Amino acid sequence: MRAWWVYWLSIGVAAVLWIGIPLVGGRDGLRAWTDQPLGLAILLVPLVVAGLDLIFYRTSHEEVCRLEAQRHGWLRALVGRGYSATTFAWTGVALLGIVVVVVAAKVGGAL
Repeated sequence: MRAWWVYWLSIGVAAVLWIGIPLVGGRDGLRAWTDQPLGLAILLVPLVVAGLDLIFYRTSHEEVCRLEAQRHGWLRALVGRGYSATTFAWTGVALLGIVVVVVAAKVGGAL
């Protein structure tokens, strides 16, 4: 269950940062954050933590998903009996891939 909380806390922090910084500082505020290595790291670390959490604790996520799908009919309609550990691992890989794309775009001057 701890892996589930770490994942959702990381996603929540990422959402607050990625939505809050542009809302408060506008486009220039986000650019100011991404122009600084520390600012970019602060924006990307929650995504890295979430991705690694999904990869390393995929079986725990599978168990929690299966239990929650059994308890909630609306969730069962979305995930069936629950996602497999492999699905969680690939989702983690996708999150890490997003981080790599953002870093590559920043290094390449596209951001």
